[in-house]
Amino acid sequence: MKYLVQRVDEWTNKQGRQARARGLEYQICDDSTPDLHHDPKRMAGALYSLIAPAAPAEPAPGVFHQARIVVQGTHAEHWLDGVKVVEFHTTDPAVATRLTGRPSHSPISLQNHHSEAWFRNLRIRRLPD
Repeated sequence: MKYLVQRVDEWTNKQGRQARARGLEYQICDDSTPDLHHDPKRMAGALYSLIAPAAPAEPAPGVFHQARIVVQGTHAEHWLDGVKVVEFHTTDPAVATRLTGRPSHSPISLQNHHSEAWFRNLRIRRLPD
């Protein structure tokens, strides 16, 4: 799930209209995907490719889990099934390189790669800075 989206790239190919959001990414896939075990920064709950979860949650495949993203000012947190797994500031150098500016609001982007994905009960609310 991408958030603090900076821009969206769009193109058309033989599959039709395609789009890719550019922003921070909360990794929501289960950890049974083979390429995830060698890189903790790509495991469930991670700030994708930047910050590994504090404790791997190992979510079960095929089960709905609860993900939560909290952003207040420059402070951000990722929660998975009621446990805070990642905490950072958007001003941290590694994170700031992914952000060209800090939007006051932005869309979120749900994505999947070559597998089915289901989402339910999505809620977004604005928090005070």
